[in-house]
Amino acid sequence: DLGGTNVRVVKVLLKDRKVQEVVAHEDAIPKELMTGTTKQLFDFIAKQVKNFITKYMKAQSMMMKKKKAYPIGFTFSYPMRQKSINSGELICWTKGFGIKDTTGKCLVELLQNSLTEQKVNGTVFAILNDTVGTLAANKFKDQDTQIGLILGTGSNAAYIERTSRCSKLNRESGGSGSNQMIINMEWGNYKSSHLPYMDVDKDIDASTLNKGAQHYEKMISGMYLGEMARRICLKASKEINLFGGTQRNKLEQEWSFPTSLVSKIDGLGTEDLHQVENLLSSTLNISEKSVTESDARFVAELCTLIGDRSATLAGAGVVAIYKYMLDNNQVDQGQRFVVAVDGGLFEHYPRYPDRMAQTFIDLLGKKQAQCIELVHSPDGSGIGSAVIAAAQCNS
Repeated sequence: DLGGTNVRVVKVLLKDRKVQEVVAHEDAIPKELMTGTTKQLFDFIAKQVKNFITKYMKAQSMMMKKKKAYPIGFTFSYPMRQKSINSGELICWTKGFGIKDTTGKCLVELLQNSLTEQKVNGTVFAILNDTVGTLAANKFKDQDTQIGLILGTGSNAAYIERTSRCSKLNRESGGSGSNQMIINMEWGNYKSSHLPYMDVDKDIDASTLNKGAQHYEKMISGMYLGEMARRICLKASKEINLFGGTQRNKLEQEWSFPTSLVSKIDGLGTEDLHQVENLLSSTLNISEKSVTESDARFVAELCTLIGDRSATLAGAGVVAIYKYMLDNNQVDQGQRFVVAVDGGLFEHYPRYPDRMAQTFIDLLGKKQAQCIELVHSPDGSGIGSAVIAAAQCNS
């Protein structure tokens, strides 16, 4: 499972339409690999798989030396052009990656070749986006699941569509044997004049490796919320003497205000300004004397606004999909509508699910909003990848 800034290897045991066992190990991707070469990255992933098998699957490892290869699912959480269940080409990197020689290459072949070089006896049966995996994992146990949603380092969504409405599918492949298909929306790349796009959003976009793309994601996801807070605090330091106007150099380094700090401060709110002062001083290395109570209140209210906006925009996206599926008679009025969600922003950011739920009420009314159910699907992308790989292997 390659997504964000980590690679996660997951062993999943499926039996009787239930997930019997999940064992997972996660490693951070070295920063130099995020802008290195394609081979370096995929060799790193293959080594993590090999190490995982050695450490967590010793009994199976001995058995597999004599039997068929491990069935492997590959969750790849970046925009790709997918022509089949086991082939996909990178369109563009996001979330801080900038490897130049990956675009247009078959991602399954890259992983398979690296696994072979590492003498891993495994076959990649499926490649999918993390939103697709999250949807599949929850659909495996709850048939009312209609959306897979990622709210973490990045943000994206997938939903179930009628194949008769997929004009590109019908045009390129002459149709499909199934009447439904999961659509990876890549909603992070949505841009519209109706979005509350501010100067700070433009500035953040200009500082990223993928300038001009992923506007919606950059307004929502965990990778960018801290940078938004930093830029606004820097502006306030210049214009209204935030932190006495003497700490600008501490705020001028890009990406130095972590989203985890935004989350902690938003959780405290204005009820414990002394603790907010301590957090600002210790995390940003700002002199304690420079952080007044009014400074702490300003930053606390700012972090709340940033969290509110992120959750409101994410909630609005869910409502848009829900209304589309209602309008096209793909779900019924009053039908239970489950949204499977994975990602650290949803899981750890204070009151994030509640803020999304309030957006449902604001846009749909209380009665209709009750139909939408947010379900946390931990390890959803990894489990879903295993479910799809197992189904493909068995077929």
